[in-house]
Amino acid sequence: MKKRAVSPLVATVLMVTLTVAAAVIVYTWAHGLVKEQIEKFGKNAEQVCDQLSFDAEVRLVSANLFDLYLINQGNVPIYAVDITKIGVGKSIVDRRTITLSEGSSTKQTLTLERSSYSSILVLPVILGSVRGQQNEKPYACSQQYGQKLDLPQ
Repeated sequence: MKKRAVSPLVATVLMVTLTVAAAVIVYTWAHGLVKEQIEKFGKNAEQVCDQLSFDAEVRLVSANLFDLYLINQGNVPIYAVDITKIGVGKSIVDRRTITLSEGSSTKQTLTLERSSYSSILVLPVILGSVRGQQNEKPYACSQQYGQKLDLPQ
């Protein structure tokens, strides 16, 4: 009988290759679960979102034109707002950079088809620093910190 087995060198190369491939897959999977830590005032950005206080109101200007009034009533500056246009079976997010400091207000003009959209969700976005780095990144607060506004008829 002439049986030949896999040589130890080939077996070692296959084992190392499989181990490296498994490590890359696990790293990619785990990296997607961990968010980048963004901080503001030395706190986690989500905790700072809890300190936000703003008021939003939408008014009809003409057929498909609306004015969105925003007032920052808190002590945390708002870098931008994400405006989610909500309609039947669809929603579109529009980020507006506004730089709304403490106690200030602004007006944004929105063009929306009233037949397509019934409401908007206004979410504040703050600017924070990435932990361990010098650069700043925007952080969109979760929906619980937003305001849902029905479009006036």
